[in-house]
Amino acid sequence: MTRILLILMAALTFAGGFLVAAPASWLQVFMPAFLQLNVSEGTLWKGSSQLIVTTQHPQALPSRIQWQWNWTPWPQLQITSNDLAQPVLLSLRGTRLSLSQSRLQLPASLLSSAHPLLASLQPQGSLSISWPTFYVGASTPVDLNVRWQDASVAVASLRPLGSYALDLQLADSTTLQLRTEQGPLQLSGQGSFGPKLPFSFKGEASSSPEYTAALQPLLHLLGPVQNGRASFSLQAAP
Repeated sequence: MTRILLILMAALTFAGGFLVAAPASWLQVFMPAFLQLNVSEGTLWKGSSQLIVTTQHPQALPSRIQWQWNWTPWPQLQITSNDLAQPVLLSLRGTRLSLSQSRLQLPASLLSSAHPLLASLQPQGSLSISWPTFYVGASTPVDLNVRWQDASVAVASLRPLGSYALDLQLADSTTLQLRTEQGPLQLSGQGSFGPKLPFSFKGEASSSPEYTAALQPLLHLLGPVQNGRASFSLQAAP
């Protein structure tokens, strides 16, 4: 009996030590399919890595992310990065998992990963994504805001084109609303997607009269032009 207990204690000690030293790369198991960890350092509990968006045009986030687990007063994962306005906290309180508010600042070139049309435009400028504190999996919709500032694209010599905002309401069926904050290129549109609803977006683009000639190549690239307005649509790849 004593021998069996010693074997069990040794096995538990080995398993505990193995988990404590679990490599940082193990976090990949918990990542969504479109995100990949690269050149990870440290352990599952405290480490850092480069984050890559693995869509049709993979791109890496500018700064490495760092993470650390804290266990009091409740389990909490703290994520920091030079691209985040403030640390993000993923907290488990009882059975409720919450994500704290923050803002992520990125180069607009990352938009090329979102859709082939955007990749062909080669977008430039600054991109920010902000969200409030919310409970993961809750039925309450979450409002997320994406802003593209000092926007420019390769096919338009006019720079900047303006600043734009995309408002998303995350729910069972997520809705998107595109609006222009300021600039000679006017963009608007709306779309939706969900677990059983493929991504679909329809929009319009137009220009201020004094910039019509300069923006004609871009408008015609976006879609059919009628009365100075280009209609365009984005859909999920089949």
